[in-house]
Formats: sequence, C-alpha cells, structure tokens
Amino acid sequence: MKVRSLIGAIAVLLLSCENPFNPYGEYTPRLVVYSVLTNIRGPQFVRVSATYDPLRIDPGGPLTDTGLEGAFVRITGGGSTFVFRDTLLQDTHAYVCDSMPVAPGAQYSLEVSKDSLGLAQSSIVIPSAPSIVVPRGTASALDGPSFGFLAFSVGLSANTRRHRVRMFIEFDSPDSVRHRWEVPFDAVDTSLFFITYPDFQYTTASAFEIKYSGRSYEIMLTKIVYRYTTAVKWRNVVFEVFQVGEPLENYSSVANGFKDELSLRADEPDYSNISGGFGLFGAYTVTEIARPFPPGFFFNPYPSH
Repeated sequence: MKVRSLIGAIAVLLLSCENPFNPYGEYTPRLVVYSVLTNIRGPQFVRVSATYDPLRIDPGGPLTDTGLEGAFVRITGGGSTFVFRDTLLQDTHAYVCDSMPVAPGAQYSLEVSKDSLGLAQSSIVIPSAPSIVVPRGTASALDGPSFGFLAFSVGLSANTRRHRVRMFIEFDSPDSVRHRWEVPFDAVDTSLFFITYPDFQYTTASAFEIKYSGRSYEIMLTKIVYRYTTAVKWRNVVFEVFQVGEPLENYSSVANGFKDELSLRADEPDYSNISGGFGLFGAYTVTEIARPFPPGFFFNPYPSH
C-alpha cells in the first residue's frame, strides 16, 4: 500500500513539472473611472477606460488612448440627474455634461456601465461652504487709517482634508478695468523681494485663525496707487478659500509621494473609491467671500506737504 502511494506521488510530481509556473492570476477586465467635480466650472467630465492584461500589453510600447466609447455615464446629486455624452478632448475620449452646477455640501453619486465590464459606482459629499469672520480690530485695520495686525477666523467643511486661504485687493483702475492683486502673508518693502504667499495646508481642524502682516497689506495698497494713482476705485477685500475633499486628497497623497521621506519602500497600494472597478471620484471647491471697502475709502501713500 505504501509502495502504491509513493508511486502515485512521484507520478503527480513528474506530471506537474511539465506545466511551467505562472505567477499571473486569472485576468478579469474592470472599468477604470476618473472624475473630479468642482463648483468653479459649468461643464463636468468623466474619464472612462478599462484595465489591461499585462501579458498582452508592452508597458514600454507607444502610448495609446485607452478611453472607452459607448459607456453609460450618469451623476445624480443636488436634486438633479445628469447623463453624460461621449466626446473627444485633445484626442482623448471622455464624457461631458455641458452644464452641471455643483452644490457645496451636497452628495453626488456616479454610475458607469459598459457591456460586459459591468457597473462601477461611487458616492462623495462636496465640501460645504466655508466662513470667514473678520474681528472688529482687523476690520478697523483693513479700513485704515492705521494698518495693524490682521487676523481672521476661518471655518471649513468637516470633510475638507487640504485647504488654502488667500486674500486679494479688488479695485478698478482709472480706465474702469477691474483688477485683483493678492496680498502676501508678509512683505518687507514694495520691491517684494522677500515675500511669503499662502500655500496648501493639510487640514487638521475645521476652525482656525490665519494672520497677515498689516505691513504687507499697506505695501500692496501703496503699489496699487503708485501704478494707477489715487484715482483708483477700491471695491473689495476678497478671501478665496480652496477646499479639497477627502477622496481627492487621499488619491493625491498616494500618487504624489511617500509619507516617509527617508524610506524607499513602495508597498502602499493605489487609492480607489470606485465600487465594481478602479479609479477616483473626487471633488474640490473654490469659494470667494468679498468684504467691500467702506464708501469713500481713500489711500494716499505720498507724503503731505
């Protein structure tokens, strides 16, 4: 009995050696979907493609458009349903909805289907509208005549993961052209050789305070008057709040670098929030909050005689 078992084991071993080892599993094609919604444009876009069999594609070969035609693409949210049409953007197939407003704080659901590739879907919540609170002391500093320290309270959406807050001076030049100049965090003089502008920051709290140098604000007013004279019409101090939602931040952080700068490990998987496929469905918003200059606001940096 033992001899028969041994002979059987040897036969199985010999037969198995005739089949070469294959490290690849069974390939199943899946949909790949990318779409980033935003409130700063009317049209919205969805990119639809499919995975490929690595045994049949040469990664070092010529790059070709892998966009899929004939897919069904629909986004529902904000009380409306939007069906996207197939189009060609710079030799790349994509799906577009020419007019789709994106409402801050609303939930949007994406559905994509294509023949045997099945259904891919995802849902996101758009960052809600931010808030800017200007304390009384800062309001006095903005309106002059003294330009002291400028501090503002900022409120962000609970699902914002990265943000940037910028401040602009909006005015009309004497020829009635509207201009907008950004105010740096800090500036030494009107040469603007040593300045710092706001950059994107990872959001650790939904409410915080930002501080500007009153001197940099005064310098920008001075540069405007030097260029356009005191005949400018001062319109608004405009705060621009850029909010990046969680899925887009997660995808960007994985795609653009390691969290540990001293490590060479690359064992972090690609990010995807697409059910039934791969890819990204994300969003960002840009909100402007304007604070008008008081009527009759006048600034003259020239010394009086």
